[in-house]
Amino acid sequence: MLVYAEMYGAQYGLGFYVKRYSTLGIYENVWGGFLFMVFILIIVMTIFEKIKNHILRWAM
Repeated sequence: MLVYAEMYGAQYGLGFYVKRYSTLGIYENVWGGFLFMVFILIIVMTIFEKIKNHILRWAM
């Protein structure tokens, strides 16, 4: 959600990067930005899942 908002209001950041290269028609960079977002999301979700499993060990 933040990246989406950043596409329209910011002057820097990943959302701005994707929006800028989309406007310029450089779609390799657009896909690179999206893949980077997916990669970061997978890492963050994995970390939170490990923290959850550690804290809620009794619920397993």
